[in-house]
Amino acid sequence: MFFDVYNDLAPGLPEQVYRSAMEIVFNERGFQAESEVKLEVHYHGHHIGSYRADMIVEKRVLLELKAGALRPPGAKAQLINYLRLSGLEVGLLLFFGPDPEFWRVIASRAGNDGQ
Repeated sequence: MFFDVYNDLAPGLPEQVYRSAMEIVFNERGFQAESEVKLEVHYHGHHIGSYRADMIVEKRVLLELKAGALRPPGAKAQLINYLRLSGLEVGLLLFFGPDPEFWRVIASRAGNDGQ
């Protein structure tokens, strides 16, 4: 689905355009996909903030989308942290750049993050 959207829209658009297109494709193909999912962050039992996951598919896979000329250097670390905080184990980093790139990240619930 990532490559379908990439090939249809080509690089150079804002991230939110690709996110909307990905949501449409997932839903058209029968997958439950939610964009901009608000997730709360707690520390020692205290709410300390929140963040928005770009997309969660089937309540199981967290997608982090990036667009631009270069993939941001901290994007993989960001995805690993989002997975850890969300309690999900599988994440995909999708880069809509001059050359399409993707990474799958598996974050163990036991705290042994791996790729």
